[in-house]
Amino acid sequence: MTSASAHAPSSSLPEIYQSHRLIIQRLDDLEHNLTSRVAAHRRRASNILDITTGRRTHMRVFVSHRLDDESNISVEQKPAAVAPPPKPLGGKDFGALLSAAAAHHVLPQKKSHRKWTLVIEGGLLVQQLDHASAKEVDRRRNFGLPILGSTHNEEKDRLSSKNQYPTEVQELNQSVKPLQFTHLFDKLEVELRAVKHAASVEGAAPSYEGSSTGHHTKTFTWSRAKSNTPDSHAFFIVYNEEGRVPLIDPNEKDKSESPKAVYDSEYISAHIKLYRRQGSEDMYVPSDQLCEVLFPSFTGKKAVITSSKKRKAQEIVEPFSDALKNVIIPNTLTMDEVLRAIFYYIRTRNLHDSTDLSIVNFDDALTQLFGTNRMVMAELRKTLLERGLLVKVEPETHPIIFNYKMAKDGAEPLVEKKVDMKDAQIAPSSTDANAETTTRTRSSYEAGKEKDEATEKHNQNDPHLQTMISCDVDIEIPNIYNLRARDIFRKINHREHEHTSCRNKAKNALVATKISEEIAKQAVDDAISGSNLRSDLKQVWMALANEASEGGEAHRSALIELRTASLMEKLEERTAAANRYWSIVETCKSIANDTAGSLA
Repeated sequence: MTSASAHAPSSSLPEIYQSHRLIIQRLDDLEHNLTSRVAAHRRRASNILDITTGRRTHMRVFVSHRLDDESNISVEQKPAAVAPPPKPLGGKDFGALLSAAAAHHVLPQKKSHRKWTLVIEGGLLVQQLDHASAKEVDRRRNFGLPILGSTHNEEKDRLSSKNQYPTEVQELNQSVKPLQFTHLFDKLEVELRAVKHAASVEGAAPSYEGSSTGHHTKTFTWSRAKSNTPDSHAFFIVYNEEGRVPLIDPNEKDKSESPKAVYDSEYISAHIKLYRRQGSEDMYVPSDQLCEVLFPSFTGKKAVITSSKKRKAQEIVEPFSDALKNVIIPNTLTMDEVLRAIFYYIRTRNLHDSTDLSIVNFDDALTQLFGTNRMVMAELRKTLLERGLLVKVEPETHPIIFNYKMAKDGAEPLVEKKVDMKDAQIAPSSTDANAETTTRTRSSYEAGKEKDEATEKHNQNDPHLQTMISCDVDIEIPNIYNLRARDIFRKINHREHEHTSCRNKAKNALVATKISEEIAKQAVDDAISGSNLRSDLKQVWMALANEASEGGEAHRSALIELRTASLMEKLEERTAAANRYWSIVETCKSIANDTAGSLA
């Protein structure tokens, strides 16, 4: 019997209870890690928020035009009325007279239209790399791939991160879309005028249609504040021009060629104003006096003129002087850039006062600008604004101006013009021994020379047409990672507000059940911290679940904790019952052993 009692099975309840305890401890550790991770992300988001919301970059803007010509109009000619046969009773045949008159009748003049399309487009010279990076992050997250610590092998990453997102409940971040051209501007104003052909008198200037009444001048305006339009890659402005079709005699025998419409305008003049979108940092336009001293490149001058053996500047012809008048870009600077330029000017000329470095002794140029001989450095910012040396750029002010001419020959797609030439032939001389060879050589040379002269004459008669205008401008684009950091910060604040309001409401609900405020507060703190896994916290979790917004994170968390507390309570009850049952088994075994011993 001793051996039988030695091999009796031991209780496994402590091991089961300990395993459940370990699982709950792992859950507590997971919650602690989540809290630490959220705090770390919040600190990182707060640090990123200190960065400016945008960055300045360069954009190239293109202005071109297209033409849908409808000059070839097919006109249907109605046959002339056939004269009726002569009357049998005699008399005048009025039908024949009418038929003869109808034969010389001319059809009424028809109108034609052609559509001019002005295209304003552009792109960033430095591509938005942060958008490409954010797009790759979104793609890897959607496929369940690790974002950090990638092996650059998607198959290995997919196997290693198979259970990275085991749950189906995820917060879907809004996908980051690339910036389009119209997103970077607030307003567009376009004025179109049809310019008639110049008069036959030499030196006469072209006339503008509707110059007195302005009837043919059309203005197009687009504003982001008023127009609820999505972003696009370009602006398209359509101008419909009306022409006339020449009159046609229906009795003409040659009807193979269709009549072509005639338009009075030589080209369409476009005056464009493009307003850039305001950024996070204030911009200023320097005055002409300030540019002459600190920013001579803005006025087209050089700061230092070096000696050279080349010909003088007055003799050099500027080939692009006319082209520069077609584009007017306001020079904008930040206040920090202007102050740095002034400080550099002062330091390179040793204008600081020897006794007090905060005071500047101005030279003649700065004295004329600021109206004083000396000034404290701290007053520079205020003086620049008061004297009008810097003008703040307000929304929808200081636009980029384009002056563009839309001509038929300059419309896209471009067609190369061919100049008709007749090769000049020189008769061979009978006195020359090598007449054939000399004539061929001279004929080729003279023909090429005359061709060049004719081409030059043609170019003089046909001035250069504008086919496109392009320029580089400074633009500010939003910082994507800064926007995402703000989104993360907003989500964290929303969660904290949800949990905090839920806890306060739960505490008030517990106080309403005749519990002191201190006890209710301590119970809520114990439940939230998870330090005490007690079954008596069920009432606290029920209050938290009832006071939380339905479907929210706090509501789901309270329900999970309530379920866990219920399981803990049942586990304790079942463990106590099992211990009681096991004590009964032990008692029965001891009675059996005693009975067996007495019988022996």
